[in-house]
Amino acid sequence: MEALLLICSLQEEVSSIKESFATLEVASKELRNSRLFLKLLEAVLKTGNSMNDGAQAFKLDTFGTLRCERN
Repeated sequence: MEALLLICSLQEEVSSIKESFATLEVASKELRNSRLFLKLLEAVLKTGNSMNDGAQAFKLDTFGTLRCERN
């Protein structure tokens, strides 16, 4: 009996995970096709480059450390 309950529970979890991945895939496609998001990334890159003496790249994990700066 416990095995049947476990199977049902796992099927529900798998279904939920599949839905989440489908949502993530749609969001990913939207971002890849978004001109506005591309412009945002370009602005972040330019800002980072000017703050880092002309560096030519940035790591994506730096998004979490960005904050507003005032002169």
